[in-house]
Amino acid sequence: MVTTKGMSRRAAMGSLAATGILAADRTAARTDTGKIELDGVGVNLAGAEFGSEKPTFCNVTPGLAGRDYTYPSEPTVQYFCSRGLSLMRIPFRWERLQPRLGQSTAQDELSRLQRLAGMARAAGGRVILDLHNYGRYRTFDQSHPVEQVLSPTGIPGAKLTIAHLVDFWVRLSDVFRDDDAVAAYGLMNEPHGLPAGTWKTASNAAVQAIRRRGDRKVILVGGDEWSSAIRFPQVNGPRAWVDDPLRRTAYEAHCYFDADQSGKYQLSYDEEQRLDRAIGHRAARTVAPFLKWCQQNRVAGFVGEFGVPGNDPRWLELLGDFVSVLRATHTAACYWAAGEWWGDYALSIQPRGTDGAAAPQMSVLTGRQDLGPSDDHRGNGNNR
Repeated sequence: MVTTKGMSRRAAMGSLAATGILAADRTAARTDTGKIELDGVGVNLAGAEFGSEKPTFCNVTPGLAGRDYTYPSEPTVQYFCSRGLSLMRIPFRWERLQPRLGQSTAQDELSRLQRLAGMARAAGGRVILDLHNYGRYRTFDQSHPVEQVLSPTGIPGAKLTIAHLVDFWVRLSDVFRDDDAVAAYGLMNEPHGLPAGTWKTASNAAVQAIRRRGDRKVILVGGDEWSSAIRFPQVNGPRAWVDDPLRRTAYEAHCYFDADQSGKYQLSYDEEQRLDRAIGHRAARTVAPFLKWCQQNRVAGFVGEFGVPGNDPRWLELLGDFVSVLRATHTAACYWAAGEWWGDYALSIQPRGTDGAAAPQMSVLTGRQDLGPSDDHRGNGNNR
């Protein structure tokens, strides 16, 4: 008997095969890259980027740890590592780590990141340091916060330039270069709305500056205009653009399966299905343009965010299809998201309820049914 789930997986593989990706020589597709030690499915542990949506948020008033934002607690790190999601992407805000552009980092915030890396190491995991700033930085201008947009160095009046981004990553590299718990640097989460050509120039400059420090870590470069997987070739052009002397750069895309790929999932599955009768093929269809672009350019790809609501088994089937695609193409990825402050967020896989029960998505991500409750599901984010 063929189950609906089995048919769904078969449809996903069929959709992917139709693009020519599965038929290609995977070894040949990677011969132009250095060794990229990212593998399997991991998780985003959110919280350190929280509070940045407040109108008062900026480099002068970035909020207080434990009140406005939080870092993952040790129980949370241990929970996901013990269940196989040991690659953990850690979003954080630039304004908190470097309150003055071009100047030293804030030691208290840096210590939080270092402590988190230590927790990961102790639990058998590794972290990706993800600069979650969208190509922006909020400064305080006389009486109120102002959002500065990343611009080419030398542009008159520009208050956030490529030189600032390079300076930040050089400083972070000097701290984490030899830390084996840090798997990779995510240069910038979802850059968008930048002056034409800025992101390609900026990412190249940052990669080369990091390499000049003797840093060999994997560097993740997101695509421009929100890093959309389905629009990756359209937005970023046909060619890879980073000149990494070590060839240890992977390109990053994000992949959500609602109609507008925003990850907001404002419509139910039934409403989505009425708009798209082929919704069952979305797993492969959404990520295929990015994977094919990576293959054609002989570069490594990484899916930094993907996720579905846990409130409908049909979303979970689609999630299973996507995980199958990742495994079939040997593509590393991090699920969005976990973290102690999500509350009832539909995509969250943080242990929930009074008994710390596993989220429905967890069995799909891990391939395990015997997950059991969290040993300490109350993880309160007091990594201060």
